[in-house]
Amino acid sequence: MAETIEDPGDSGADPNRPGLLHILELAEGGAADVVLSWRRDRLFRDIYHRRNFEQDLAECGVRTVSLNDTGSRIGDKILDVLSEEEREQIRERTRAGKLGKARRGLMPGGNQVHYGFRFVGDTAERYEVDPDKMPLVRRIFRMVGGEGRSLTAVKTAFEREGIPTPRGARWWMISTIKRIIMNDVYLARPHGEVAALVTPGVAAGLDPDQSYGVYWFGRSHTRRNYGSGYGSGHGNGSGPGNGSGRVPKYTVERNDPEGWVAIPVPDCGVPPGWVRAARESLVDNTRWSPNTHPAVRLRGRIRCACGYAMTNLQSDGRRYYVCSQHRKRGRCEHVRFHRLLETEERVERFVLSLIEDPEVLREKIEEQAERERRALRNTDQEARRVCGRLEQLALMEDGYSEQHAEGLIPMERLREKLTGLAGERDALEEKLAGLAEGEERIRRIEELPALVEGYLRDLPDLVGRQRVVREYETVGGERTEDNPLGLYTLTLESIRYLDDEERERREREAQRERSQRFRELYELLNLRVTCHKDRSLEVTWGGPGSDCSEWLSRG
Repeated sequence: MAETIEDPGDSGADPNRPGLLHILELAEGGAADVVLSWRRDRLFRDIYHRRNFEQDLAECGVRTVSLNDTGSRIGDKILDVLSEEEREQIRERTRAGKLGKARRGLMPGGNQVHYGFRFVGDTAERYEVDPDKMPLVRRIFRMVGGEGRSLTAVKTAFEREGIPTPRGARWWMISTIKRIIMNDVYLARPHGEVAALVTPGVAAGLDPDQSYGVYWFGRSHTRRNYGSGYGSGHGNGSGPGNGSGRVPKYTVERNDPEGWVAIPVPDCGVPPGWVRAARESLVDNTRWSPNTHPAVRLRGRIRCACGYAMTNLQSDGRRYYVCSQHRKRGRCEHVRFHRLLETEERVERFVLSLIEDPEVLREKIEEQAERERRALRNTDQEARRVCGRLEQLALMEDGYSEQHAEGLIPMERLREKLTGLAGERDALEEKLAGLAEGEERIRRIEELPALVEGYLRDLPDLVGRQRVVREYETVGGERTEDNPLGLYTLTLESIRYLDDEERERREREAQRERSQRFRELYELLNLRVTCHKDRSLEVTWGGPGSDCSEWLSRG
């Protein structure tokens, strides 16, 4: 027996359990011939995952054996179907049990509890106020609902004082504070209102003189996503999520409100006025997406003087660039909030002034093109050398395997040799992939002068604020044999006024067009911006080895 592998605490629905991945490593390394399990469902309770796993093992000459194998493919498939069905039944029974407890006014179970509460005793069925944490919840509502402060102010204050998050982390998330504000467990409701939400049996147990919060059970259901599963990176590459994109860890879907169940919880002591005021302050607090906003053109090209990237921040309707180190991990000695529009306009004016001097721009682009040509001149020769070395490594691997088969080198020595060869092979393959892009890079370099000329011709469009969007448009004449050009006389009937929605849509399109032109121009110039504490900007452009820098003072 090569090794005994266990995976306690890991869900049987997870196809990427460490134990299973380790079995694959042993199989690929030639250290296993058979995978023995107590029962078939100890490996999987999913037919699809089991099939892919067995195919991956079969490619390495390894098979699976279980003590309850029937010896028949049909019988084994029936056992696998029964295991999958049992998993579904367990999930349904668990869901039904939790729903029954919720209808009796009891917590459905689990080890998580809302911030500021704790379970009564060891049953985890009822809440009581946690005197250590609930004051922090009240402070959140006081700051946002009572004092009108922002969520960022709460985050900053808690982090500065070293107050841990509900999960014990150091850095607070804005979304965590928002979820606390929007949760009904903190909104005290009178007895009559809560009694109308629960069953008569639960209502009979409520104190008429007390107020209660409400925990809504069944508002949403969460599905755990276990990534790509088998077939991604192993074997045939089939199956969902096979490397085509990042799979979220959880998928949360909202249930129909008709199926929600109200569970009364103790009054947390937060004044309802604070709760409602805090929620009202978030009504217009829509999420701003800097990735798609036309005003953001320097994203990915602007950094703080400390070396960290600048991130975007919106506060009270104003937008800024700020050091991501300061935003996420604490203070930065160079920190300064740079107004986003002002920063973008300063860089825009500089770039346009650079283009207005075409000789300087042409000279720098030609220098960059020539430098790249020299670097790529020996691409073909280097690619042939790398391919030759890869062929040598393949022969060496075969030789070591033959020596092991003849008993000339032990297994440990073989693994050491193959590991070293695999590392060198991976490095060479990565280098070969980079060399393969050489021809495409040379083609792009050859096109640079023409692109520059195109930008110089389009300078008036770039200088303009944006494409003019009028409140009306003219409707041309119909093209006929007698009027092939569609000529018409300007009259009131030939003018169509645009409604507000259509005009706003065209204005957004014009902004996006202009922003895209600048992003392409920044890409062409390899533009980089460094922000300093005195609000000066260091703009660098050009390729490696011939970078040009310009300091833009705030004035």
